[in-house]
Amino acid sequence: MTDAVGAPAFVTRDRHSWSRWAELDRLWLQGREILGCDLAIMGGAMTWVSERNLVAAISNAGGFGVIASGAMSPRLLAAEICATKSPCAPTFSS
Repeated sequence: MTDAVGAPAFVTRDRHSWSRWAELDRLWLQGREILGCDLAIMGGAMTWVSERNLVAAISNAGGFGVIASGAMSPRLLAAEICATKSPCAPTFSS
């Protein structure tokens, strides 16, 4: 359940909590600007898990997807990058 401004109902609205929310918003904005995405969420590079499907899903949801390339051959990495690059997956890293 949330209040009128979208915060969880259990969050108190005193002056101190407002300053913490403002600081968090400032940090999230900075993260979004650095990553170039809608959400300051970066997908972790997990070997054999962070491949094209997960990376594209994170990117499509507004986060920053990362291909785990440490265990990939150069040929496989190139294929993953090509398969991930599309208008649907605008932000990802390898």
